[in-house]
Amino acid sequence: MIITEAFETKFELFSQENNVKIWKVRAISATVTGNKREYTREELQLGARSLAFRPLNVNHDQDQSLPYPENQTLEMTFDINTDAVIGKIQVADSKINDMILTNKINKLSIEQIATKGEDCDNKKCIQKGVTFTGLALLTSDVEAGDPSTEIKAESCQCEKQNSSQNSSFNSEILSDKSMTKENSSVDTAVVDTTIATKADEIPTTIPTTNPTTSTQNIIGLSEEQFNYLKTTNSKLIDEFTKALANFKATEKKEESIIPSSKVVESATVESFKIVHEFLNGVKNGIGQNSTQWQINLDEQYKTWGYEAVTISAGDAPQLFSNRIIVTPDGKTKVPIRQYCQVTTLNGAEKANWYKIGAVSFGAITEGTEPTNVSHTLTKITATPAIRGGVQRIGFSQIEDVPALTNAVNESFVLEAIADEEKLLHTEFDSVSPSNWVNANTGATISSSDDVSGMTFKGKAIVNSLVKLQNQGYDTSAGNCVLVLHPKAFGELLVDSDISSFYQNGNPSITATGALAQIYGVQIIVSPQVKAKTNTTNHTYRNLLFVKGAFGIATARDMTMEAQRRNEVQQVVVSGTQRIAVKTLDEKMVVRISSAQ
Repeated sequence: MIITEAFETKFELFSQENNVKIWKVRAISATVTGNKREYTREELQLGARSLAFRPLNVNHDQDQSLPYPENQTLEMTFDINTDAVIGKIQVADSKINDMILTNKINKLSIEQIATKGEDCDNKKCIQKGVTFTGLALLTSDVEAGDPSTEIKAESCQCEKQNSSQNSSFNSEILSDKSMTKENSSVDTAVVDTTIATKADEIPTTIPTTNPTTSTQNIIGLSEEQFNYLKTTNSKLIDEFTKALANFKATEKKEESIIPSSKVVESATVESFKIVHEFLNGVKNGIGQNSTQWQINLDEQYKTWGYEAVTISAGDAPQLFSNRIIVTPDGKTKVPIRQYCQVTTLNGAEKANWYKIGAVSFGAITEGTEPTNVSHTLTKITATPAIRGGVQRIGFSQIEDVPALTNAVNESFVLEAIADEEKLLHTEFDSVSPSNWVNANTGATISSSDDVSGMTFKGKAIVNSLVKLQNQGYDTSAGNCVLVLHPKAFGELLVDSDISSFYQNGNPSITATGALAQIYGVQIIVSPQVKAKTNTTNHTYRNLLFVKGAFGIATARDMTMEAQRRNEVQQVVVSGTQRIAVKTLDEKMVVRISSAQ
């Protein structure tokens, strides 16, 4: 599952070429965020480079994804002096650059997957196996995970770098203009500077063979260096080959062009081969019958095509997107586990939680044996079960649509997030709750919610908090969560009592429609709230609970696996997890029934 976090960041203009600007950034530091997630120094040090060459978006909105690779992160590393992931981003969008310069974009927010799960207690969730999948540029009106963070553009003199002395190797191959006759060879020291690691980071062996030079104006690499780049970052090779093609095109622009339908030998052919090497690796199982991989939702594959000299009617060039849109189809994207007690099983079949009640004091008389107080120790047991799905993809489908594999991955991850919440609602619906209120009046419901006129109003939240307080639970700001249906959320927004408060206290809520918290309760809108079919009045059973009221036991995190079935020309993709959800204390939860 993808987790997003916003942290203290810093933009500093590094260089610019035409409308493309390179910004220095500090993306994330070792810290515990406002969302109770801890990113340790060790995890960031191991995962820092996974943030390199990732796509950019605005405010985690996929509709505001910036064109890739024109806009992307560049080299990223871990700074041992500041315990932060630092590096550069490339922004080609002039509007975005202006927003950064005017401080309208002043924060960053990372997107990551904890590939090895989370280690959670009541105070925080330690992220394990942090793998970055993208980077969001946050506008100034978006609240960061850490409220104290501030981002501002630092003024800096822009200067054109000499590519043979100061520019990074990546900058040379991403910029057509850096490939001049004076820079026709690559300095070995530049390669070492770009890829080398710090002394206490994981060492990386870098080929040091001197690059080959050419009598033509082409950047040369030794076979060892080219193989190193090809195996570590195929996307970088794609950009390299495109740059070569552009260079050759400028060298021959004065030559006469003879029309021909023959596909000439060029860098495009090399890109074609690289993509098919990947596809063959999938079909061949990389030398094995079965292979597993970590989920990476933002990896993209390039598309390619050829244009004939003579274009007949209906044969004009066409542009196709290289990404597949994965629709949620009523699934929630907010992980519910961040509000639960999560136990990861290792070599165990079941997870047990224990609870014990309070005692009552009485008068004690000297010389008289007091009566023993009464205690009840209760054990709650969860047995994780395997849940998941299987998909079969034809070899030809992968060849025709390379992005299909990523789309399948993303859809499985989306379902894994949604499935956890679905199990939570199903679990609590089997409980006879002590706390149950009418969403319209806030009155107590004893046995049935087959009641008319239950439009969701703010008084239901207030009365729910009162019930939790009567049980002795802490309902201070940020300690409770309300999961409610979109219809109920819409009714809450137009509640006359609350809307009057908006206009006087925070009118931006009415302007944006964003209500993240009310009465100190965090709000999550989910279409997966339990729908109850009654005889006359059907209801939605929204839940307001104290954080930690539910326990999640996981024996297997979301795992993707692919198997090659050569006899049927298919790749069988499966996504599975072993999980169970239990109610640890039903008195920590209030069911709020509202009308469907």
